[in-house]
Amino acid sequence: QIFLSYIKEHYADEITLDDLAQSAGVSKSECLRCFKLSMQDTPYHYLLEYRLQVAADLLANSALSIGEVTQAVGFQSQSHFGNSLRHALAVPQKTIGQHIGKTGMCWGMEALCFLNFCDTILILRKM
Repeated sequence: QIFLSYIKEHYADEITLDDLAQSAGVSKSECLRCFKLSMQDTPYHYLLEYRLQVAADLLANSALSIGEVTQAVGFQSQSHFGNSLRHALAVPQKTIGQHIGKTGMCWGMEALCFLNFCDTILILRKM
């Protein structure tokens, strides 16, 4: 629980395994062991998923640009955000490219443009 609270409070910052371990007063190996045992996931993967959830909420419910959201949730770049989203959805890059061609939406290293972020996620999951 301490680990999850720390992630939720500091998700926009650069969080290391050392930071998480220190927050609970345990070693890095104990932190990793406990986290995997309780969450069936690694701290890094959990953090990425949490950032994507917050990003989806911000994109759907605010006027922030993708670049602003990317920075606000702690991704190093829009490219990292896009790749993390693609991996989280388990959608091959080729499929995204085909979908973009059909819908006119763009997905690239320089920018991510979604006409409606939530609808896009649902469409990509169904593909």
